[in-house]
Amino acid sequence: MTDLRVRTSTTAGWAAVAAVATVLMVLVMLGPWALGTYALMGLLAAFGLWVVAVHPQSVFRFTGFVLAGAPLIPAPGLGAPLILILGLAVWVVLMMAVRPAVRLGWVEALVALSVVVSGISVLMTSPDLVSIVEYGRWVIAFALVIPLRLLGAKDLVSFGRAYVAGACFGSAVGMLLVAVDRQGYLLDQLTAFGYDVRGGNLRVVRGSEETSLRLTSTYVDPNMGGFVLVVGLVLAVALLRGVPRVVVSAIIGGAVLLTLSRTSIATAAVAFVVIVVLGNVGMRARVGMIVAVAASAVVGLAIPAVRLRLLDSFGPTDAGTQARQAAFNDYVDAMRGQWWFGKGWGIEEFRDPTVGQVTNFVANAPLLTVYRAGVIVGLIFVALLVAGMFRSVRLLQTGTFPQAVVAAGFVAVALVALQLDFPVALLPPATMAFGVLLAYLSHDRWADELDREAA
Repeated sequence: MTDLRVRTSTTAGWAAVAAVATVLMVLVMLGPWALGTYALMGLLAAFGLWVVAVHPQSVFRFTGFVLAGAPLIPAPGLGAPLILILGLAVWVVLMMAVRPAVRLGWVEALVALSVVVSGISVLMTSPDLVSIVEYGRWVIAFALVIPLRLLGAKDLVSFGRAYVAGACFGSAVGMLLVAVDRQGYLLDQLTAFGYDVRGGNLRVVRGSEETSLRLTSTYVDPNMGGFVLVVGLVLAVALLRGVPRVVVSAIIGGAVLLTLSRTSIATAAVAFVVIVVLGNVGMRARVGMIVAVAASAVVGLAIPAVRLRLLDSFGPTDAGTQARQAAFNDYVDAMRGQWWFGKGWGIEEFRDPTVGQVTNFVANAPLLTVYRAGVIVGLIFVALLVAGMFRSVRLLQTGTFPQAVVAAGFVAVALVALQLDFPVALLPPATMAFGVLLAYLSHDRWADELDREAA
């Protein structure tokens, strides 16, 4: 495994210096007018290259924080989400740091196979610019798991704690906004975080008795945010100890409840049931988790919006449940004649929320993968989930407590989150968050670092 704290090579350092000099020379040649946007972009690029060369581990930490804390924030001057730029930067870090030994495992094999077959599906459906861009975004997000798996134990733990810090930040901001911004005025000012400049950024759910405000925080979409936060909750329990674990888990767990994302709430609940019933954990830890989750359930049900949201899920007035059922019923007809390569990557229902609502595509990650890229890609994704489930069972039976927590989280994600919603298939931040969980599940030695810290 690569330890990024090992000194980077002299060649990498000089390469960064040369890049900075080149950027400055280009700015001089462009003339005074370049001192605006181009100058800013050039300085940011130069600073980024310097960080990569001198402090490579900070790139991973920053990536973890941004992914969990503000995943849709655009990169300055580029317009593309910063997290996708960072998704490329982590590969640069690996090349500029001490080169990792080649370690090909089941994760790398299935990810690479999925990328190749998905590329074929793009060529066979609609190889236009929009489709190619969407495919590229997905590849960057999906492939994040590989550089994470190549990290040393200490650096992976550091990345995970940065992710938890980002999730805690996003949770705190979200709960504050829910408390003081009932009309969405402050949300409309957060365009730098990805919100619509035209306003109207509130997300609400209309129940049988009242309309409830959903926590969106820095995530824009509450369902995507809920998934990112669930992964943060799993990592908080796994990587932290003592009072910090209790406080941070309570903050992130509270935010998950306030997203009113039934899928995320159910995923967290199933993860708890899995580790309590199947996990090889001590009685003290088991009792502690039962008490913590019981207290969370009481608090959650005491919040009217959460209670009504959960109760309405089983009623005839819930439009979301009815839409999901209708999409499942229509799935075979929608896929007729397009099973092998799917309906395409740049189709309008994936890019326009209004068209997507009318089309009502299926809210299931494996089925939506088939919908977009074909049955072969879907089967590869299912194979990845099955392999992860086998790994999870092993860790639940023989792993340490942190490993069992991650394994329980993966089981819950595979059985609940991916079956009841689609962010992991379509939204890069959710895809990346899934990759983070998969990296912790499949990495062999990060738990040893926690043991060394506790010794």
